[in-house]
Amino acid sequence: MQLPPIKEQTAIANILSTVDYAIQKADEAIQKTERIKQDMLQKLFTEGIGHAEFKETKIGRIPKDWEAKKRSNFVIDAVGGGTPSTKNDSYWTGDIHWMTSANINAKEVFKGQRMVNSEAVKNSATNIIPKNSLLVATRVGIGKVCINRVDIAISQDLTGLIIIR
Repeated sequence: MQLPPIKEQTAIANILSTVDYAIQKADEAIQKTERIKQDMLQKLFTEGIGHAEFKETKIGRIPKDWEAKKRSNFVIDAVGGGTPSTKNDSYWTGDIHWMTSANINAKEVFKGQRMVNSEAVKNSATNIIPKNSLLVATRVGIGKVCINRVDIAISQDLTGLIIIR
């Protein structure tokens, strides 16, 4: 195998170094944005928007007109998920909606990213979350939340909060 001349090798190395540097800076910006998002979520979920009066509770300072309640007052169960084997193509055909946190782009979800079948559910860690539950991103995309308007199986980066009706 013949290599390019040293001058061209140096130019290639410089280009690759520049790309690596750009990737590093982009990763740093993403991490900083994620920290800002987490701080903002914490502030919004504990202080709300536009409240002037606050009170101290067991969970900390919250707006005076808010009421702190235990999750058990409105959630029947918190259910994790999983991903059926992507090596088994037969799992990825069926009529059961399946999603990851990447599919949370609005307040409501009406369909999955993909469809799976009952064998996929049976042979993996995924679980079907009944419609009108709350889906919360707990790994990838932490803090994203939506209501599922269809029964839906979820990946491991989501938790389904099944709401008392």
